[in-house]
Amino acid sequence: MGNEMSSDQELEAFKTEIDLRAFAADDGYTLDRKESWRGSSVMRHANGDKIVVKRRQSSHLDWPRRAKTG
Repeated sequence: MGNEMSSDQELEAFKTEIDLRAFAADDGYTLDRKESWRGSSVMRHANGDKIVVKRRQSSHLDWPRRAKTG
Protein backbone atom coordinates (compact mmCIF):
# COMPACT_ATOMS: atom_id res chain seq x y z
CA MET A 1 0.00 0.00 0.00
CA GLY A 2 2.96 2.33 0.46
CA ASN A 3 3.46 2.83 -3.29
CA GLU A 4 -0.07 3.99 -4.04
CA MET A 5 -0.52 7.40 -5.61
CA SER A 6 -3.28 9.80 -4.76
CA SER A 7 -5.54 10.70 -7.66
CA ASP A 8 -3.89 14.15 -7.79
CA GLN A 9 -0.42 12.60 -7.98
CA GLU A 10 -1.58 10.17 -10.65
CA LEU A 11 -3.06 12.98 -12.74
CA GLU A 12 0.12 15.03 -12.32
CA ALA A 13 2.23 12.09 -13.49
CA PHE A 14 -0.06 11.53 -16.46
CA LYS A 15 0.21 15.18 -17.51
CA THR A 16 4.00 15.25 -17.32
CA GLU A 17 5.07 11.73 -18.34
CA ILE A 18 2.78 10.93 -21.27
CA ASP A 19 3.27 12.67 -24.62
CA LEU A 20 -0.31 13.45 -25.57
CA ARG A 21 0.76 14.03 -29.16
CA ALA A 22 2.04 10.46 -29.42
CA PHE A 23 -1.09 9.21 -27.66
CA ALA A 24 -3.29 11.07 -30.18
CA ALA A 25 -1.19 9.82 -33.10
CA ASP A 26 -1.78 6.26 -31.91
CA ASP A 27 -5.51 7.06 -32.08
CA GLY A 28 -5.28 8.17 -35.72
CA TYR A 29 -4.53 11.90 -35.39
CA THR A 30 -1.90 13.51 -37.61
CA LEU A 31 0.03 16.71 -37.04
CA ASP A 32 -1.16 19.70 -39.04
CA ARG A 33 2.16 21.51 -39.47
CA LYS A 34 0.52 24.44 -41.25
CA GLU A 35 -1.73 25.30 -38.27
CA SER A 36 0.69 24.30 -35.49
CA TRP A 37 2.84 26.94 -33.87
CA ARG A 38 5.63 27.11 -31.30
CA GLY A 39 4.50 25.34 -28.16
CA SER A 40 1.22 24.10 -29.64
CA SER A 41 0.47 21.16 -31.88
CA VAL A 42 -2.69 21.12 -33.97
CA MET A 43 -3.71 17.57 -34.83
CA ARG A 44 -6.49 16.33 -37.09
CA HIS A 45 -8.35 13.06 -37.44
CA ALA A 46 -9.83 11.67 -40.65
CA ASN A 47 -13.29 11.93 -39.05
CA GLY A 48 -12.97 15.74 -38.94
CA ASP A 49 -11.96 16.13 -35.29
CA LYS A 50 -9.25 18.65 -34.49
CA ILE A 51 -7.31 18.87 -31.22
CA VAL A 52 -4.77 21.38 -29.94
CA VAL A 53 -2.12 20.13 -27.53
CA LYS A 54 -0.28 23.00 -25.87
CA ARG A 55 2.88 22.78 -23.77
CA ARG A 56 2.99 25.02 -20.72
CA GLN A 57 6.20 26.47 -19.29
CA SER A 58 5.91 24.00 -16.42
CA SER A 59 6.35 21.17 -18.98
CA HIS A 60 2.75 20.08 -18.53
CA LEU A 61 0.79 19.29 -21.63
CA ASP A 62 -2.68 20.83 -21.63
CA TRP A 63 -5.52 18.47 -22.28
CA PRO A 64 -6.51 18.51 -25.93
CA ARG A 65 -9.31 20.76 -27.03
CA ARG A 66 -11.55 19.12 -29.58
CA ALA A 67 -13.34 20.92 -32.35
CA LYS A 68 -15.37 19.39 -35.15
CA THR A 69 -14.35 20.97 -38.43
CA GLY A 70 -16.28 21.18 -41.64
